[in-house]
Amino acid sequence: MALSLQQYAADRASIRYKQRGDLMTLRRITLLPGTPPYPNPPQVSADLVIRTAIDGTHGLGLSYFGIYGSSVIGRLTPGDQVIIAGQPVWTVVAMPANVQTDADGIAMANPDGSPLWLAQAPATWQTDTLAGTENPALPWPVVPVSAPGAPSCTSAFGLPASFIFRADEPIYGNSMNQQKMVEAGWIEGNDVGFEIAAYDRFNKVARPRTDDQVMTSDGFVYSIVSVNEQSRANVSQLYALRCK
Repeated sequence: MALSLQQYAADRASIRYKQRGDLMTLRRITLLPGTPPYPNPPQVSADLVIRTAIDGTHGLGLSYFGIYGSSVIGRLTPGDQVIIAGQPVWTVVAMPANVQTDADGIAMANPDGSPLWLAQAPATWQTDTLAGTENPALPWPVVPVSAPGAPSCTSAFGLPASFIFRADEPIYGNSMNQQKMVEAGWIEGNDVGFEIAAYDRFNKVARPRTDDQVMTSDGFVYSIVSVNEQSRANVSQLYALRCK
């Protein structure tokens, strides 16, 4: 089927940004309701370590990590991946419903790191792996994980850990120059602007939201404060992102 001129233009915009733009990451932030809000992806320090590692013999055949760090605030959601020794082998899964939790829904563990089980699901319970904000050093005491072939997880004990978050999407775009930002009405001195491709035949980039983040290839992280969408005949072509 022949493409419309508008769709063709959208495809060309996407190809142009992939060829000439910078590869960046769009991080979509989600919050659980309540206080604290528990964001995913979480805010974590660079010193995360596997403090406990329990093989898949404690219910449902899952393995469990206890992950500690000097600052751990937020939550891991099913589909996030734990990277150990450079390999994203372990995938976070939903918390089993009969793991005991505290009043905030944070899972509780025995001294060896195995989950503290209840005969029935507790009154306060979350499918995500939560870490509290009342104490920034509070770890994720129970992170249920799974892996193809269920390899032993005990070799991960004591090793550094990092993550690949399911909420991160690769995007291509360019920084906006000052003239374009002024034309868009973005005139505050600390504003940063990006233009990213919004649509092609193969991948639709959902509209970014306020408080989502743009991560550049050189490691800078910007929070989105507003989004302008450029489209023709109801076909999205570009998103202009105002960030701080």
